[in-house]
Amino acid sequence: MANRKIYVHPRYPEPLTKLFELSMNIWSFWNPEVQNLFRVANGKLFEKCGRNPLRFLNDLPEERRTELAADPGYLEQLEDVYDRFKEHTIPVKEEAVAYFSMEFGLHLLPIYAGGLGMLAGDILKGASDMAMPVVGVGLYYRYGYFRQNINIDGEQEEFYNEAELPYLPLSQFKDREGKSLYIDLKINGKNIKIRVWEVLVGRLRLLLLDTNVPENSPDLRTITDYLYVADRDKRILQEIILGRGGYLALEAAGISPQVYHLNEGHSAFLIIERFKRLVTSRGFSVEEARNLIKATTVFTTHTPVEAGNEHFPAEMIRVLLKEDIESIGIPCDMFLKDGFLHDDMIFWMPALALRYSSHANGVSKIHASVSRAIWKSIYTHIKEEEIPIVPITNGVHSSWMAPDLRDLIRNHTGQDIFTAEPSEGLRDAIYELPDAELWDIHMRHKRRMISSLRTMVMEKGLAKGFSSGTVQKARAKLNTSFLTIVFARRFAPYKRP
Repeated sequence: MANRKIYVHPRYPEPLTKLFELSMNIWSFWNPEVQNLFRVANGKLFEKCGRNPLRFLNDLPEERRTELAADPGYLEQLEDVYDRFKEHTIPVKEEAVAYFSMEFGLHLLPIYAGGLGMLAGDILKGASDMAMPVVGVGLYYRYGYFRQNINIDGEQEEFYNEAELPYLPLSQFKDREGKSLYIDLKINGKNIKIRVWEVLVGRLRLLLLDTNVPENSPDLRTITDYLYVADRDKRILQEIILGRGGYLALEAAGISPQVYHLNEGHSAFLIIERFKRLVTSRGFSVEEARNLIKATTVFTTHTPVEAGNEHFPAEMIRVLLKEDIESIGIPCDMFLKDGFLHDDMIFWMPALALRYSSHANGVSKIHASVSRAIWKSIYTHIKEEEIPIVPITNGVHSSWMAPDLRDLIRNHTGQDIFTAEPSEGLRDAIYELPDAELWDIHMRHKRRMISSLRTMVMEKGLAKGFSSGTVQKARAKLNTSFLTIVFARRFAPYKRP
């Protein structure tokens, strides 16, 4: 008999049950007042649990739960935070924009690799703050993206950790009848059953698709195991599921977006499913459907090197999608031309997305210029500088700001950066913050970072077998008075190191 983990959630006194509702919405993960509730309850345990509220609530001793339930001050603080939570998480009435992304950088969810995902997560958080009618669509990866370690020989080692679902802020999406939502997608004659998860991001929802369900064969169950899986056969299946399956999930959930935003080209197969619905179900002609898709699609490109953009052999597309493409009434080879760039051997996902988008943007001024040069062969009728790929510079959500810096801004401007309306007056007031106070905050955080890194270097160095003297030398190089330059994650050639 196979071993299985069984999770038993503790019983909480009724006055504290709101902590669980707070813990199931990503809003709580970026809100310092909510985080403070857990730190007051048991700060050391909260840090030990990796600041994961659900794990923390599971591990908090019963004696402490009883104390908190009888503490009027704590309960008053909980009620105050909960009231603000309910005010800031009133769901949007109708989700008019569907934001598709291969990854989303959201607290504790192991479904991101780097900057693209962090931007996607911050866009959802910012959209929630502004009550914009957005719904996110992505994939749920059981093992996420690899973690790395540098061994004693200086070589990179990769390893994966399986996510523990009971400690993640996601739940199965329920349909109108209260049943868990599943969709079926047929790819090259094989039916794939897909479970739909839901993540609450403030006012918004993020739908995540997952093939790890018992009804699927073992090879199909593992399609969504890893983010950016190296196996190209599985990679293209992931992207078909994201694009086509994502559209079907929205439809099954009763969500009818007016605009589809593709964050990079991974989800471009959405175009095929939209074609199928418009032509075969709603009676549009192929040309009418093409015009409607283009008018309601937006595309963001991130990658500044051609080779780093997603592409597949054209024959792979024929094998997997010919039947679906031709069911629209378009010859497969004619449709494939929309994904070609230099020849008819390689199908480029961003090329398909660009040809079916009314608006396209890069993520900085320089990047937009680089992107126009990469994709200029798509726009043969205009000059390169006129190619309509505009710059929209990457930004980050205010939750990345340190609490003491937020307090400094509030003390000098009288406004909370979390909730203030953007204005020239606020911007100018921030520019006038005292340099000395800003520098004090910077150095305070640098000292904390260096202290943490020294501890990490010592623990990992000794664990790898380095001598105590070598470890001490490495620790000494980490100094708050030094400018320290590092690189993180993978050292990929297409990142132009």
